[in-house]
Amino acid sequence: MAVAKAMGKASSEFTKQFNTARQDGLERTLDSSPVATAIREWAEIHPGEVCDRPAKQWLLTLEDYKPRGCDAWPRSAKGLGDAMRRAAPALRQLNIECTCLGKGSGGVVRWRIGKKASKSKSPMSQCPNSTPQSWDIGTSGTSYKGVSSPNDDCEVF
Repeated sequence: MAVAKAMGKASSEFTKQFNTARQDGLERTLDSSPVATAIREWAEIHPGEVCDRPAKQWLLTLEDYKPRGCDAWPRSAKGLGDAMRRAAPALRQLNIECTCLGKGSGGVVRWRIGKKASKSKSPMSQCPNSTPQSWDIGTSGTSYKGVSSPNDDCEVF
């Protein structure tokens, strides 16, 4: 801001350019990771769900969301966990939680992933008797094969 001021420009101009560059960097980071892309897609299709699952189960779940033609997809739960750790800071900038919960019973590593729904309601949430279980491909506005209803390991907000 001091440099902008010294150059005769408003400090708000620097802030605007800084935020634009920061957002561009965030998008490049997310786009360069097929795992981050898959998590982002899953979170957008499941708004308001936050799920705790073993890394191996996340590997199977996110397989449906991996980008087409992706050669760099993890082959193991450990590989997925490593990719999620790298992507987590960028995902947090989009309000998507991606948190390692550590080893649980049996030495299984669990992860919490999800995005709490925003305060504004979607058209489906405004329907009086609409529940995720009542949605079908025709009413949900998507034909995505990976869509599923909430599981016992998920919380809906």
